[in-house]
Amino acid sequence: MANQLFDIYRNNVKTTAEMMRISLENALRLQEKQLGMVRSMLDQNVQSAERAAGATNMEQLVALQSELAGRQFESLGEFWTSVWNTAAEGQRNFFERVRSEGSEMASKSYDSAARITQDMARSASEIGSRGSSQERKERKSA
Repeated sequence: MANQLFDIYRNNVKTTAEMMRISLENALRLQEKQLGMVRSMLDQNVQSAERAAGATNMEQLVALQSELAGRQFESLGEFWTSVWNTAAEGQRNFFERVRSEGSEMASKSYDSAARITQDMARSASEIGSRGSSQERKERKSA
């Protein structure tokens, strides 16, 4: 019975560790995506600064400013869309794994609990039959 309880505990620890690994992998993927987008934005800013430095009149600066504002707004939208999509994908993967791991763990726990119950019932039956034999012996001797 102690071995079966230990199996349940070990399965719980294993499942928890797997869930933590999945969660950390999702966080890492999200950070990598964010870092890539930030690098892209920085590159765009360098290019914009170079173009601004090459402008010869106010009309070119105003046109450049309008273009930059549109690109920055688009980049910002892409950034947050990517963040939310990555987070949603990570959550979906996490919950799918939790569901499958949880079902497996529940099945193993149920099997272990059933074995424990059967062992306890068998032990109780054996104890009961020993008690009945003892009572019969005592009645016969009396």
